[in-house]
Amino acid sequence: MPQEKSREKDLRRSLVRRRLNRERKRAMRMAVRAALDAAVRGSEEDLDQALRNAQRAIDLARQKGPLHRRAAARRKSQLMRRIAALRARAG
Repeated sequence: MPQEKSREKDLRRSLVRRRLNRERKRAMRMAVRAALDAAVRGSEEDLDQALRNAQRAIDLARQKGPLHRRAAARRKSQLMRRIAALRARAG
């Protein structure tokens, strides 16, 4: 355990940041998974809503810190390519 007050505060803050980063990354992954599921089984409206939610979750993870700017752009690009491929395969 930290011996100094400032180190105790640093530890508390880092634990809070870690929890928030994990929550944001988990929400992002779940939103992307929901968008891919909607592309396979859902209607166009469901897919559009799920896609907006996934992009919003990726942007939030980028804005709040756990995801690098280029990693966020890459994830959105890959998501759109995967959904386009699923749409093309579905017909």
